[in-house]
Parts: sequence; C-alpha cells; structure tokens
Amino acid sequence: MKRSSWIILAICAALMCFLGFLYVQSQDKPPDMTPSLIESMLGSMQKAVARKDVRTLLSYVDQSPETRISSLNTDQLRLTLSRAFNTSDQLEAVYSGLTLHDDGEEATAEFDLKVLHHMSGANADDYNGHIVLHLKRTPVPHLLGLYHTREWKIVRADTNGTDLDKWGDY
Repeated sequence: MKRSSWIILAICAALMCFLGFLYVQSQDKPPDMTPSLIESMLGSMQKAVARKDVRTLLSYVDQSPETRISSLNTDQLRLTLSRAFNTSDQLEAVYSGLTLHDDGEEATAEFDLKVLHHMSGANADDYNGHIVLHLKRTPVPHLLGLYHTREWKIVRADTNGTDLDKWGDY
C-alpha cells in the first residue's frame, strides 16, 4: 500500500476512536440537579441578560414544540427577548429565595426574579415576579446528530409576574 493510503487509514481509525469515545461519554446521565448546579445555570443566565445574549439564554431552554415559557413557545420567546434587549439600556437580573425539588429525571426550581432597567439618571423594574422552572433531562444532539447527550433543560416556566407578551414594550 502507498504511504498516503496508510495516512488516510490512520486518520479514519483515529476518527472512529474519537467518535466511539464521544458515544460512550454521551451515555452517562447528567449529574443530579443540585442547588450549586441550578445556581450556576441561573448565574450564567444573569450574565446573559446583562450582555443581552439571547442565544445563551435559550441554550438552557428545550427547543421542542411543547416547551412553554409562561405562555410563549421558544420562537415567541426569542422574538420577545430580542425586542426587549434592543429597546433597553443596561439590564440586571436579580433572583432570590431559590428552592429546588429534584425528582431524579425532573426537577423544579422556584425563585423570585426582578429585572432592573438601568437608564441614564433612573432605574426601573422591568419585571418582578415569582418563577417556577420545570427542568428535565433531555437528549441534546451534537455533531449534526452523530451522538446525543442528556442535559438539564427548561421544559416549562410559570410566573405570576408581568405578562411576557408585553415585556420590552415602552
């Protein structure tokens, strides 16, 4: 065999080993939902609000058609967040009173959320309410669906605060 054939064969073997490793790793279940894990998620989401980063916020939300955040599906939520972020100055999300209920494959996190809008010379409460996040271990595809991992995603969120359909409208 030619040397180039051996090189291609070695690259294919390395790629197969790498994909095999990813497949084995993907079969592990995600860690149990713990207070530190949900605090890490919420901390990342707080930073995303400050940066007005819709993509990071939605990376924590399950993208299935059944997912509802308040009364919004994921496409409506993306549009609402984009519109609110584009029409606002600096935003800050502050949560308090976090409680967590873990049932193995599903978990519920409850907390009070306040979104502050820092404008030049004034501050305003854009959102204030009690949030209930319903999280579930869901399969997430990687590398164009070659393998899946199971990760915690928000499948539903309920709130008693401001109607999200109007959030960001001034």
